[in-house]
Amino acid sequence: AGISDPTSDLYEDDPNSCFFGESARLSGKRQGLVDLINARLYPLLNDWQRHSLYAKAMRSVVKGKHVLISGAGGQISALYALKYGARKVTFAEDDKELKESLRQCAIENSLHVQKIKFVPEKLETLDENMDLEGDRVDVFITHDYGAMLLSDNLHAKLNGVRAVLRSTSNAVIIPSKGVQYVELIQSKYLRQTTSAEDKDDIRLTTFNHYRNTDTMFFTPDFGISPRDLNITQMSRRTPLFSYHLSPIETARVPSKKTITLKLEAKESGFIDAIMVSWDIFFKDDDSNTIHTSSSSSSSSSSSSS
Repeated sequence: AGISDPTSDLYEDDPNSCFFGESARLSGKRQGLVDLINARLYPLLNDWQRHSLYAKAMRSVVKGKHVLISGAGGQISALYALKYGARKVTFAEDDKELKESLRQCAIENSLHVQKIKFVPEKLETLDENMDLEGDRVDVFITHDYGAMLLSDNLHAKLNGVRAVLRSTSNAVIIPSKGVQYVELIQSKYLRQTTSAEDKDDIRLTTFNHYRNTDTMFFTPDFGISPRDLNITQMSRRTPLFSYHLSPIETARVPSKKTITLKLEAKESGFIDAIMVSWDIFFKDDDSNTIHTSSSSSSSSSSSSS
């Protein structure tokens, strides 16, 4: 899930090394891994609105197929693929502890754990013979989308995946399309989290000399979704670009691109942030869509971004 850290310090079986006596239970586990799983992976695993749409899209296409899955939170899709009769499930994961956790989850759910194989997370270097044992992929399921498409290096991953698909023309890719949007927003929660505000007769704004307005605020880092920010939409939600996965159109995903656009506020007020979000489509029409913006008016589901 992109959170492997083999050099992280280990928890010790020492009453003084953890609060509330947690050291014994976490003894031997990497502190960096534990922290990142609690901050990032748990919110993704619990995003059942997202997972239900993935499961719906997978149900009729994975039986008897070789399924490749990548991206944080994709563990749920791996379990569904096994449940729906996939011949083989290949999961992109580097961390040995997370690999074992997925295997144990399969056993706990009475699924065929022997069908799970693992490949390196760096799919751009995927090798058909070395990594897949010569078994080409029928279905590719990706959770590799976030606040910025290019930060997930998806264009390079797609090239690697396309090279190992059993048939580029007949391969099933889930999801099928993504559209990235930008908008101006107002959010009191965000303002209180990223700056100091005066209260009654106490003035604190001097501390805002240190405020960093050139930074990224990722909602999973705070264990929240955009819906929790109590957002007021201050401009039109404007599309930046779109890409199609079915079929894979890597030529439309640039390695670098400068986009200039004008965002005009709809009303007077304080602009707290520029929000970048996704609409993820599981069909070519607008049905079965994940919206990562709480201001989207035609939402079927919502997810962190």
